[in-house]
Amino acid sequence: MSEQIEIRLLGQFELLVGGASTRVPRSSQRLLAFLALSPRRSALRERLTRVFWPDSTRDRAYGALRTTVCRTKAIGATLLVAERDRLVLGRGVVTDLDRPWAVSPANIEQLRRLGLPRLLPAWAEDWVDNARDRRWQCTKRDASESLRSLASDGHLDQAARLSLHLLAEDPLSEPLCLLAIELNSRAGNRAIAAQIFDRYERSLWEEYGLRPSERLVSAAAAEGSYACVAS
Repeated sequence: MSEQIEIRLLGQFELLVGGASTRVPRSSQRLLAFLALSPRRSALRERLTRVFWPDSTRDRAYGALRTTVCRTKAIGATLLVAERDRLVLGRGVVTDLDRPWAVSPANIEQLRRLGLPRLLPAWAEDWVDNARDRRWQCTKRDASESLRSLASDGHLDQAARLSLHLLAEDPLSEPLCLLAIELNSRAGNRAIAAQIFDRYERSLWEEYGLRPSERLVSAAAAEGSYACVAS
């Protein structure tokens, strides 16, 4: 039975083979990450050469890709499937993006210290930026759902405090603002809920010249934070 292979993309890139961290050349990291983030976990060879070696001739770019593939398959033969015109991530390879990210009593302290996990935050490439934006929306959704579950499981005060940490990471996020108002109101922190709305309203106006949506105003009012919407 082959060892499980996992690619971790939240935070620093890491490849685990049988649970053990494995050294991976930078070129192989980029290839594996690109495939893991691509639809159906595959990409045409031509596209890969354009993304990774845009200034090279076609022959040089394809040669560099062949070298990268050989180095990658030397790490693990099942990491890649090389088809005629495309490369595919191995069927048995899993990533940390395959499972929803959740807040639990076990990782509360880590969340307070490090914040929400970001997709390859140190990588400054256009294709990573696009994937990072998409993933951030999923992470906020997962975090919101799990904080509501945490509150329902009897950890309302912790969930309310953590909602403030999440909002601080993306202060103009309406979903996170809604979450923070909801949880802090339920926890009896009506003054904090009012401050959250006031800060959001002011920041939104200063940054974009916009007012909060009717949905947010209605939600704040429903939570009893009339002081924050009276103006």
